[in-house]
Parts: sequence; structure tokens; C-alpha cells
Amino acid sequence: MHTWFLTFVDEALDVGFHLFEDQNVASKGKHSSHITMVLSQFKKISDWLDQVGKIAEEERTKEKIEFLKRKIYGFVISHMGSAFESSVSVSSRS
Repeated sequence: MHTWFLTFVDEALDVGFHLFEDQNVASKGKHSSHITMVLSQFKKISDWLDQVGKIAEEERTKEKIEFLKRKIYGFVISHMGSAFESSVSVSSRS
């Protein structure tokens, strides 16, 4: 039942991996609010995955949920940390 949305989330996360690559120094203020928005959306997705995981009966669905959660956490760790570091280095130059 939730399979189509799990696939959608997976594909959306793939597209999300490119969110911060084209940002320039002049838009760092907007970049910061964009990061906040993305983190908020990831939290909502993670909460939804938790709820679906509680009612999922198929092992395949449970595995997909865990895969997506790891994908979200990996994205946050690898991209948000570097985005934060770059915003701190830009603000320290001002």
C-alpha cells in the first residue's frame, strides 16, 4: 500500500542530493533558511517512515524503510555538516 510513496521518497532523496551544490556565497542567508526547511521536511519524512514501519507486515517494506532512514541520515551528516561549515567560514570573513 505504501510502496509507491516509499519509491517516491527514495527518488526525491536522490534529487535532494543536488540541493546545495549550486549555492554561491552571495546567497548564504537564503541558503541557511533553505537548510532549515530541508531539515524540517526530513524530520516529517522520518516520522512518517517510523509510523509506516510500525504497521508494515512485509519484510521487504521494513527493509526499504530502514534503507530510506539511513539514506536520510547519511545525507544530513555529509551535506548539512559541510553546508554549516561553509556558512560559518563565510560569516567569519565578514
